[in-house]
Amino acid sequence: DKVILQALREIQTSAPHRKVQTNLGAKHPVTCDHERMAQVFSNLIGNSFRHGLAENTIVIKSSIESDRFIFQIENDGHQIAAPIFNNLFKPFVGRKNQKEGGLGLGLYISKQIITAHSGDIHVKCFDEKVVFTLWIPI
Repeated sequence: DKVILQALREIQTSAPHRKVQTNLGAKHPVTCDHERMAQVFSNLIGNSFRHGLAENTIVIKSSIESDRFIFQIENDGHQIAAPIFNNLFKPFVGRKNQKEGGLGLGLYISKQIITAHSGDIHVKCFDEKVVFTLWIPI
């Protein structure tokens, strides 16, 4: 949870007005590459800040369940278009539809890091919400 909070603090410096609700319940240490996982958290939190509606609250949760560390981030925003959604974790997919900078590699790299930790990541869109959930074994 310290790594998540550090990533959140770094992102919040550029948008201190954004509302964020945290429910961090991973009280046991997780064996992982903390620097690479910080990169994943920073990417997912940064995406929520950039693509979520500024007036709505971003919800960040973590827990340990069934020998897995689980991280979830939810923001209100626009639905992800089907061609992008179906290829979201491939390199350069989001790049063609971005107004701001970025290479379109963040989710691809995040997926590779999580896979290297023997975990998985997925996204769901419903009711104008975007929810990313990842897990890695502890």
